Amino acid sequence: RGVFPPPAAAAAAGEGAELWAAQVRRVAARIDRQAQRAGLRVAPPKALRFDGRRVRGCSVFNLRPRNAGDTIVYYRGRILGSGERLKSERARSYYFCLDGDYTMDGGTGGERPHAAHVSAYLNSPAGCIDAAGAPLKPNLDASIHPSMGLGQRVIKLVARRDIEVGEELFFEYGPLVDKYLEVARPPRRPTTSAERNEEAAPEDEDEGSGSEDEVYAELVKLGHGSL
Repeated sequence: RGVFPPPAAAAAAGEGAELWAAQVRRVAARIDRQAQRAGLRVAPPKALRFDGRRVRGCSVFNLRPRNAGDTIVYYRGRILGSGERLKSERARSYYFCLDGDYTMDGGTGGERPHAAHVSAYLNSPAGCIDAAGAPLKPNLDASIHPSMGLGQRVIKLVARRDIEVGEELFFEYGPLVDKYLEVARPPRRPTTSAERNEEAAPEDEDEGSGSEDEVYAELVKLGHGSL
């Protein structure tokens, strides 16, 4: 489901830059289809960090009026066993922990992935403020539904309250990761989703996680990037 090797691996396999570019386009096309079905758009964040600087990276915005309790989107991706999870912060930024054994990976795979599904661009409000300067609150709730097994609808994101057109969407990643995002550190984008219930918060080992996103660059060509 959207997993592809990094450019170096693709080249080493003789697949080259053209295959890499085609894979990026396919992932972007899938994200665009998901966004259109769900009434969402990927664009630069509007949220401000506690120090007043903008969050880096990408975010998801609502394009339809929503009522409290409406299902907005599902967090989709590959199911990873405990032994398949990578240690890099960049890889883990797309992980959603289901339980002690399984994790949903919303990224494209590898140590330096991009988002592979529209839900992987959703941010946490932790460490951010609203227009009045108060701590930003989530407008989505994430819930795990064991009855769905390990399928693509096991993680549901629903509206916590009525949501207006144009609002940026947020959900809490979990107390440990959200606390990590709130601590004093150089401003950077929050990780777009994160493995929960870990014994320790992830180390800030990947200073390149806010770098150019090739998938997002393709999404801009498809009409994303502005509201």
